[in-house]
Amino acid sequence: MASKVSDAVPLLLQTFDRFAALDVERRTWLELAQGLLLVCRQRDGSAREWTSASPPSWVEDAFVAIAAQALRLMPTGGPSAFVDLALVAQLRALGEAELTSMSPPGSLSEGVVAHGLALAIDHYAGQTFVETFRSNLRAELRPGDPYPLAPHDPRGWLGGRSANTRPDRLPTRRLDRIPHLRLADDRHSRYGVVLDFDMWNHLAPLSAVEGLCIATVHPNLTLDEFQIVEETRDGRRLVRNLGPRSPDTQHDVLVRAVGMAVDRGAEVVVLPEYCLAADERERFQNAVDGLPGQPLLLVAATSEVMEAATGGYFHNEAWVSVPGPPGASVDGRRARGFGLHKIFAAEIDHAAEGIAGATNLVIVKSESVTLAVLTCRDASSDELIDLLADCGVNLLLVPAFSDRTGSIVGLATGLSTRSQAFVAVAVAPAQWLKLSGEAMTSAPADRAEAAFSAPYEHPPVPVVVPAPDAPRGEGAGLWLFDVPTRSVEWVDV
Repeated sequence: MASKVSDAVPLLLQTFDRFAALDVERRTWLELAQGLLLVCRQRDGSAREWTSASPPSWVEDAFVAIAAQALRLMPTGGPSAFVDLALVAQLRALGEAELTSMSPPGSLSEGVVAHGLALAIDHYAGQTFVETFRSNLRAELRPGDPYPLAPHDPRGWLGGRSANTRPDRLPTRRLDRIPHLRLADDRHSRYGVVLDFDMWNHLAPLSAVEGLCIATVHPNLTLDEFQIVEETRDGRRLVRNLGPRSPDTQHDVLVRAVGMAVDRGAEVVVLPEYCLAADERERFQNAVDGLPGQPLLLVAATSEVMEAATGGYFHNEAWVSVPGPPGASVDGRRARGFGLHKIFAAEIDHAAEGIAGATNLVIVKSESVTLAVLTCRDASSDELIDLLADCGVNLLLVPAFSDRTGSIVGLATGLSTRSQAFVAVAVAPAQWLKLSGEAMTSAPADRAEAAFSAPYEHPPVPVVVPAPDAPRGEGAGLWLFDVPTRSVEWVDV
């Protein structure tokens, strides 16, 4: 009998009852919002319910009306740490009354009421959600887990110019998301999405920049400058890129390029994949720290060549370096991010890249910057780009080593319209040729060396170089992209 009674009670009201029964320390705004979004996920309506709505705007009108009523119930003076039981009872009563009055009744109606209530909670307490996650530094997402979205106004990096439409204002029939919170699904688990809050304070200076400038460094012209070895394992042809053949020369060029980029106003510097070997990172970082000025964010995709000696597969790892916030202690001067491993192995000259794929997709979060680094072929995965959009990534950097760049550039820069992201792609080498002029593969003649995009109001077209109006020099150098003016410049190094 108890089961039948429970089944007769709408899921929304069951959610309030379960929440009210929790211990007081678990009765948080985040917990309640998560419960309501889980109702939305299970009561999202059928295609018939959505298409038979009359008038068509009734869903949006209901959201607004329900949220407004719920907000009138909220205490003044801002959200407390825990939700008072009397308020829980009031919100439940409001939800029950709305369900009773809904026409037509059904799955969609219950989802709409839950979403309206969740919107009210988001408006009232949404800005506090992220603090729960920050205290744990890292959050591994499983289906149904909530995760926060950081507020981000792109107009600062755009130099005050207008931006395109905010992601939370784009049309959707997804009810299980509100501006400050979303729920993970099977994709987050399949790719092992991890939110990393360790650089929260270190990224604050980058958040405050007015008019962003991004540099991509290009130290290598041809494939001969890299130590590429081939082998056959279990009948499969493998290619390993062990990094630059001349570490000392590469080191000098990279350090000089970073210094020139900073001198010309670049806050973000991206090195292409394989241009910095893992065993050169420490020397390179020390040299950059010795420069008169450092970038606020430095990214490279390094080959973990130390592991190659064992004969096993090794990782390609995106390495992130960020100076400490103003006033930081000596020990806190720099944060370095590791574990951002490449997920999908590429193909080089019809052979598989001899790397071990990653089990986690790491997204670095701060108060207003949500950073992702996708290495090369990972950026041509529409599944990964979808995940980044859902997670609110607003800065995507792509170090690449590839003969073809069309899919990488097209999918990566598309994030500028999906989550108002600023995107930079850095590709090596400049030409997919050996010094003899022989191509390893039939690389397209218009292969990109770098690409940039930002959430401009119009037109949201990526800047791809080299181009007729933006030629490169004959040697090593860097591309400087000034975001506010949407202009790009080549600088010889």
